[in-house]
Amino acid sequence: MVLQPPSIVLTQGGQIVTNSFTVAQWCDGLIFALNPPVCQVFASVAQSIPDSTPTGILYDSENLDPYGMHSTTSNTSRIIPTAPGWYEVSGGAVYAPNASGSRKCQPYQNGLPINYASGQVPASPGGSDGTAVACPTVTLFFNGTTDYVQLVAYQDSGGALNINPSTSNESFLRVKWSHQ
Repeated sequence: MVLQPPSIVLTQGGQIVTNSFTVAQWCDGLIFALNPPVCQVFASVAQSIPDSTPTGILYDSENLDPYGMHSTTSNTSRIIPTAPGWYEVSGGAVYAPNASGSRKCQPYQNGLPINYASGQVPASPGGSDGTAVACPTVTLFFNGTTDYVQLVAYQDSGGALNINPSTSNESFLRVKWSHQ
C-alpha cells in the first residue's frame, strides 16, 4: 500500500468530527511518518563502464523497497519515488582496481546531472576491492509519478573498466523521503 504524505484538513464550525475523519487525519499521517518512503538498491554483478562515457549503474538487487520505487527487470538504473516530496539521495560506486585516470559517480535527476553532488577520486591500484567513490547526500524534489533518479558512473582509465562488486563494497543508490 502506498501512502501519500499527510495533509491536514481543518473542520468548519459545527462540523461533526467522525472516527473516519480522525483516522484519515491522524492515523494515516502517523503511519506515513513512521514508515516514510525509502528505497536502497545495489549492483551484485559486474558492469562494464566505457572509457570517458557517463553510464547509468544497473541495480539488480534491492536491500529495501517497501513502496515499489525500483524494478529489477526494467529501467534498473532508476529509482522512481512514488510519493511527492523532498528526498535525500545518496550513493556510491566501486570500480575494479586500475592505476590510470580518475573515477566519478554523480546522481542524475530525469536524465540531467546534479552538478553539486558528484564524487570524484584519482585512480588507485587498490587491493581486491578497487576504488570506491561516494557521492555527497543531496536533497531533491520528486513529483511522485514520473520523476526519477539514477547514479551515473564515469571513468577515464583509457579503456573499459568494471563496476566491481565485492564482498565488502557494492555500488548502491539510496533514496529516502525527507519532507513535503
